[in-house]
Amino acid sequence: MQDTKKVAGELLVELEKKGVTFETVDGKLKYKDSKGNFTENSKEKVKKYKEEIIEILKKKQTIDEFITDN
Repeated sequence: MQDTKKVAGELLVELEKKGVTFETVDGKLKYKDSKGNFTENSKEKVKKYKEEIIEILKKKQTIDEFITDN
């Protein structure tokens, strides 16, 4: 499972560098593609690692909320 999390994290970083951002809304994965770089190939990869990406984003949100609250 840890390897899939690493791949999912690398995918997030790669896509964010291309201008694709992700967030979770009511437990669902949402994205914004301001530059038109979210290709079909990338979408398939995101679908494959969807659960891991959601988990990563939830942990990041928790850390961000903790830092903001202090």
